[in-house]
Amino acid sequence: MYSNQETPYNISVLLTLLINKLKQKIIKNRIATFIILLSMSLRFATAQQFWVGGTMVYGTNLENNAGIVFKENGVAKDPYRSMKDHGANLIRLSADLPPYSSSKTNNEIVDFTSTVNTKACFQRCKNNGLNVLLTFPYRSVTLEDANSLNSYVAPLAWQSVAGNVTILKDSVYNYTYRTLDYFCKNGLVPAIVSIGNESTWHLMMSNVPE
Repeated sequence: MYSNQETPYNISVLLTLLINKLKQKIIKNRIATFIILLSMSLRFATAQQFWVGGTMVYGTNLENNAGIVFKENGVAKDPYRSMKDHGANLIRLSADLPPYSSSKTNNEIVDFTSTVNTKACFQRCKNNGLNVLLTFPYRSVTLEDANSLNSYVAPLAWQSVAGNVTILKDSVYNYTYRTLDYFCKNGLVPAIVSIGNESTWHLMMSNVPE
C-alpha cells in the first residue's frame, strides 16, 4: 500500500511509460491524441509541479518583423534559452485564427500566432527543454473600431455563425481538435491548454451591441 505522498509519484511514472509507448507510434486517430493529452495533463497535475516562466507570444514576431535581437550581457542569445537558463520551465504561446489586418495593425497582415508560426515557437521551446502553455484566444481584431459593436466579437471565420451556438460549438471543436492534433503529430504536446485571453464574461459573440 502506498502513502498519499507516494501515490502521485507512482501514477506519474505509469503515465510517463504510457506516453513513451504512444510516442513510439504515429498518431493515427483521435483516441491516441486524446490519451496523450489526458496523460500529459494527469502527469503534470499529480506531480504537483510549480510553473515558472512567461509569455513569448510576440517574441518571434519581434525578431522576424521588427529586427529585434534579444541579448544577455550585451551578447545575442536565443530568448528561449535565456528563459530556461534563468529558471523557467513553462512558456505561454497562443494559437489564433490569423492572418488578419485592420487599422489596429496599421493594415499590415498579422500572422505570428498562426498554427504554422506557433508550431515553430513550440519547437524552439522543446529544443530548449521548456514546456508550453497553449492558449486559444478565439478572438478577432479584424473589425475597424467604427464597425465593432462589442469587444468580444468572434473571429472573422465564425462571425456568420456566432449567433448559432450549435454550429459555433462544432466549428470551435473542429478547429481546436485539428490544431492540437497537428501539434501532437509533430511531437509537440502542450503541458497546459487554456481557453480565452483576458476574458471576463463574454467570448465569441456576434457583432451586436452589448
